Amino acid sequence: EDSPKYGDFVTTLNADKRWFWSVCDKPIALNQRLVIAGLKPDYKNDKKLIHALLNSVISLYILCGSGFVRGDGVTDITKDGISKNSILNPDLLDDGSKKKIEKAWDKIQNKPIVSIFEELEDPDWIAFNKTVLKAYNLNADDIYRHAKTAIYKLIKRRENIKKSKKS
Repeated sequence: EDSPKYGDFVTTLNADKRWFWSVCDKPIALNQRLVIAGLKPDYKNDKKLIHALLNSVISLYILCGSGFVRGDGVTDITKDGISKNSILNPDLLDDGSKKKIEKAWDKIQNKPIVSIFEELEDPDWIAFNKTVLKAYNLNADDIYRHAKTAIYKLIKRRENIKKSKKS
């Protein structure tokens, strides 16, 4: 369809090394080269929490692994591919855990967007992600390390494809 879709969150269809979800104060309409996702009505009061969870290492890993690699080494995310993605379930969190995640998110949400490699090594981002993982009673150190390694491998594989196409 050519008609614009309205939503609360935005990411790019062709991410390279900058993986993130942006939030919109009010739902906006987009129809090209971006993916827009709307909040379900039940989660309108948890918009900040959902934005944080979308940008957690687990969600970014899922996003990095979705779509397919194009010839130039970037991921081409499709509407159908992204609609099948999941995030950590906010319904599993108690109010205290939600507040901890939002507080950790407050410290980083306005930082400049950098490459995923820089983000994964940034102490503030690491602390945020470990807060999220601990809220779900997961082994934060191990899970973060494994997710980070997997993201590195996915992106590096795409870079190698890009380099091989130029050769």
